[in-house]
Amino acid sequence: MMPKNIGHLDGIVRNFLLLDSAFYSFIGISLFIAPHHVAQLIMKRQHTDGVHWHLLRCIGSQFLATACFTWRCCSSTALSSTKSTCLLLRLLNNVLTAFVFAHTQAMNAEYVETLIICPFVWLFIANSAVCLLLLFINGWPKIEKFGTTNNWGNIFCQLDSAMAILIGFGWAFAPLWLLRNQVLVQLDPSHQFCGQIIGVNFLSSYIISSYAFNYGCREGFKLAAETRAFMIVCINLAQFWSQFIYHDHWSNKHMAGISVFITWASISIIYRIYLLFAGENENVPNMEVPAARVVQNGTTVLTNGNATHYYKKRT
Repeated sequence: MMPKNIGHLDGIVRNFLLLDSAFYSFIGISLFIAPHHVAQLIMKRQHTDGVHWHLLRCIGSQFLATACFTWRCCSSTALSSTKSTCLLLRLLNNVLTAFVFAHTQAMNAEYVETLIICPFVWLFIANSAVCLLLLFINGWPKIEKFGTTNNWGNIFCQLDSAMAILIGFGWAFAPLWLLRNQVLVQLDPSHQFCGQIIGVNFLSSYIISSYAFNYGCREGFKLAAETRAFMIVCINLAQFWSQFIYHDHWSNKHMAGISVFITWASISIIYRIYLLFAGENENVPNMEVPAARVVQNGTTVLTNGNATHYYKKRT
């Protein structure tokens, strides 16, 4: 049985993750459904355009996917290492987002509403501090590998992490360059601001696949594939919507970007289908950990997914 103080601390972590999931779900839905209203709220422009709306809808897709990931990991049965992955994801994302917000506020204040941007900088910093504190409370558990993963799982996780870093780097550091041939509007730092948020969200999301790769279990692979597929499919929907509804703002060259994300989504979906039909014959162990086992020397080994404790068996 878990000690009361450990159970209490675990409850704090789970409640924070649940609150985090609810917050980002609300923000994600708002951005996906009504990006034009959000754009008018945070931009110092008389009129925003379809490029703003599309980029904000993509950000909403990213928030929704990570919110679902956090919600699935905040159950009482989730391993401590899984919860730490969620906290580390939010810590990295909040720090990078705060940096983008602060940079935009300092260098391009004439394009964004600083009265709205400034409080969010401090909100992200405070949230980062809370995540760091909860990581210490959670014990920074190490990832234990319970078996050897199959080659397809290794390929998917490494490829997904690489794409998240490469695409995220491009959007974070050169969003206007990526957009210049795809749009029909005059770009300015307000578009750069939205693109950079997309970039840091992709950069931080590499942690999900990295966790699945290092942990090496079927449930971890399923979670990583489903999270990425949900994120990219939502972005694909936003891309097609923008291409046909905002046709005055997007050129046909936007299809090149769409094809990249279709490929990314296809990889995630195909691998998830593969896991569905692979069965237990594949060398991908399950996530369940035996509660206890007895070894030859009469010692009972209790495993809670976080650490292994030894108690002398009574005779």
